Amino acid sequence: MAREHSLLVAFAHYEQGDPGAALAPFIHAALNRPATAAVLCGARTVPAYGLHDERNVRSLPRATGRFRARQAAGAVAFFRSVLNAPPIVALVSEAAAVTERHGTLKGGARHRVAFQRMQEMRMPEFAAERAHDLRDELLRRALRAAKQAEPLARRKHLR
Repeated sequence: MAREHSLLVAFAHYEQGDPGAALAPFIHAALNRPATAAVLCGARTVPAYGLHDERNVRSLPRATGRFRARQAAGAVAFFRSVLNAPPIVALVSEAAAVTERHGTLKGGARHRVAFQRMQEMRMPEFAAERAHDLRDELLRRALRAAKQAEPLARRKHLR
């Protein structure tokens, strides 16, 4: 799966009623496009940990606004909860650190190790393994957040 499609696939799985299947593509997207994932989950600005190609996109919140407006409050809360889960925060931080380390090192064994880890973390299989390992914890946390968000959204809509 292309990195660019992971977020759409994740939201589609959730909207089709399969939040478990949404975890792997969402983790894949969060590791490859952390700022985009954060903005689609409700961040108003591009986070500092975005990769280089994302940092240059100042209009990211505005560009994703229409997509976000069409998402159910429960879906956004679900993915925000996944993104803010401590194991996912640690993975995204590690991915950003490895990418930064790869960018600053020139040649040698440490550069090669950083490159290999960066490539490993960008693979869909890596995200699928992490989703499998963390599935119960993430689903319990995220489904609770989604349930709490839905009634709030309905009340705001009825006003």
